Amino acid sequence: MDETDEPWEIARDLTQKQYKSLAALRNLNGEARTPEVTGAVEGLYAQIVNQHYQKMIGAGLVEKVDEGRGDGSHPLPREGFKYRITERGREVLTAAQEDYGMSLPEERTVRKRFDRLEGRIGSLEQQVNRRSDAGAGDDDLEVRVGNLEERVDTIEEKQDLLVDDLRKVAEFLEETREEVGLGGFWDERENE
Repeated sequence: MDETDEPWEIARDLTQKQYKSLAALRNLNGEARTPEVTGAVEGLYAQIVNQHYQKMIGAGLVEKVDEGRGDGSHPLPREGFKYRITERGREVLTAAQEDYGMSLPEERTVRKRFDRLEGRIGSLEQQVNRRSDAGAGDDDLEVRVGNLEERVDTIEEKQDLLVDDLRKVAEFLEETREEVGLGGFWDERENE
């Protein structure tokens, strides 16, 4: 994560907890103290959130609003630091959610499955190539290539169905967030 990276590059590389930390900050009106963030998202702890935000500050996604007492006696405010999401941070969250309308964890699941499918296709292609190198006839090779193409088509159809299912899950999650009162990115934009 670097300030020279494009938003989509940062979004691609965010861990699930980094994504949750950034999204929680956005959902808490764009500015919150660490305890508010950890209270809003299950599974996040203050030390982890602060570490993530320090990395995000370096990438320009978040800014620290206060620096503690000013006299140097207590570098950490008793109630925790206050952080604010930047416009660049909002762009990263948007980039994370643009692909098929999925949240980052959902997109990662699809990407992992797709990567496995591509690996299987590559393995099948290697088997076909080895057999053709071993002297398989052209007719046999054409039949195998045809079978391989059918399998690829089937895999692509299944991927499309998976993406559709994940889109439905994303819509359900957004509806649930609205019902709970967390709202979404576009709700905040309309209120500005």
